[in-house]
Amino acid sequence: MQYKIFLHVACSFILFLFSAGSHARQSFDVPRMISQADLVFHGVVTSVDYRNAEQDIRDELLPMPYTFVTYQIKEILSGRYDGNEITLRFIGGLANAEEGDIVSVSHMPLFDVRDNDIIAVKNNTESICPIVNCQLGRMRLINGLAYMDEGRKLIKTNTGEIMPGEFTVQQEILTHNMGGIPTDYKTRVLYTDD
Repeated sequence: MQYKIFLHVACSFILFLFSAGSHARQSFDVPRMISQADLVFHGVVTSVDYRNAEQDIRDELLPMPYTFVTYQIKEILSGRYDGNEITLRFIGGLANAEEGDIVSVSHMPLFDVRDNDIIAVKNNTESICPIVNCQLGRMRLINGLAYMDEGRKLIKTNTGEIMPGEFTVQQEILTHNMGGIPTDYKTRVLYTDD
């Protein structure tokens, strides 16, 4: 149990160091997100796999888990990419399936097969989160509407800007299946306006 708490705190601190400020304070700026991305695409998740990094025998801590999310690309919106599939690597995930240990990192998006998203990719395989501004670079498409990763509905203003709207309860956003382990994020910290 101490190992899980230590990893959660350590990963959250690492993510804080590598992020460009608080995600809670950043606005949803689509042109900026596109300009920072190596690739922006619309795709559907076809697989979510969990693997641990190799462990040094001298290291007493368990190896760090990673989540590998494979998308079938429906459309390239910005950038260039050869192929109709892409796999993104994220730090954290299912660490020990037998014990049900999950390493969760703050502001790290979670994925399920059949998620329908627009993703702004940056530094895949080099970054702990290969999405521009981590979860802010993911737009969830559910029942013909677009949502931020944490559940805010995206709305288009009269001036053409895309702005975060109200939080809405979507089971696709609140619940996940991590390697056969149902995960409910009712306690997930959501952004506030203050």
